[in-house]
Amino acid sequence: KLVLTLPVHSMSRRTTHWRSASRASTTPCSGLLVVGALTASAWFVFQSELEVVSFASRAQASSKSDAFAGLWPRVPLQDASCAAQDSPAAVTRRALPSTDGSSLPLLELYQLHQYFGGDSSILDNRPMLQQAASGGTISALSVQIPALERLAPFLRRAGSRVFDLGFGSGVMAAMMLAVAGEGAQVCGVDLDDKVSVATQNLLSTEVRTPFLPLPAASFSFMGGDAFEFLARWRRERGPQFDVVYSGCSMDPQTEQLRVFLGNVRREGAAVFNLGIPGDQVMFFVAEAGRVCEELMRVNFMMCESPLTPPILERPVPLEPDQLCEWIRANVF
Repeated sequence: KLVLTLPVHSMSRRTTHWRSASRASTTPCSGLLVVGALTASAWFVFQSELEVVSFASRAQASSKSDAFAGLWPRVPLQDASCAAQDSPAAVTRRALPSTDGSSLPLLELYQLHQYFGGDSSILDNRPMLQQAASGGTISALSVQIPALERLAPFLRRAGSRVFDLGFGSGVMAAMMLAVAGEGAQVCGVDLDDKVSVATQNLLSTEVRTPFLPLPAASFSFMGGDAFEFLARWRRERGPQFDVVYSGCSMDPQTEQLRVFLGNVRREGAAVFNLGIPGDQVMFFVAEAGRVCEELMRVNFMMCESPLTPPILERPVPLEPDQLCEWIRANVF
């Protein structure tokens, strides 16, 4: 017997698993079976490697000359909210515990995600185009489910306040409300033309879809510069959000992360993307910077704002332990 094994990457675990691709018995046609298996497997691996760079690998290829350059536009960023203070030793994690989404209603969330135009399973790993004229993509479930699972305990607090930076189609806002506790509210900022599309999606009664329609009072979408909103909210209200989520990547050479996390309460949590095209990481942060967990490598569209030009001499670090120290020193 010949056993052919191939590496299959898992975005949510950052490990490599080995899966048996084919078993050919010692028959006269076994050579054909092996060739066929090799051909199919090579295509499978090609697709896996292509998608594993994560939903916006193409999205920010605009500054690089790869095959996807120009397919996905650079989308200016939008809002957030909440802040904090000082803390003892950090808890950092590089290796992620197995994330199977068991604490979430996965089947219903898959259906909801598909209704918004996204992929239909965490195994698909397939970013899809948004409906708004300004473009953009709907993040793959392989990105959103691990993030949602980390945020779920904070979302389930009664009356939780949530901020969604770059809400796009509104699907992540809808999924967060779907698992949130009583009285939860989501506030989101993105480009102007996305507001009506996302609002219509959350209020839709056209098709029987789990969790829809959502109460109009449970969410608020605004168009504009997210960092302008965030800076003003911090000045006027102080930290006000229990959960903050970013659907785009913040530039580590700007003040974007400081402004974003400056609006989250000390006892709150955040999931965000940090880095430049080709070197981006999705993080989960909680306990005022004492917990900093690397969820996966990604390649998202960049957050852009004239209010946050590149100014930092030393970029925000992408290593979890160093990032924890930076957050505690500069935000909380």
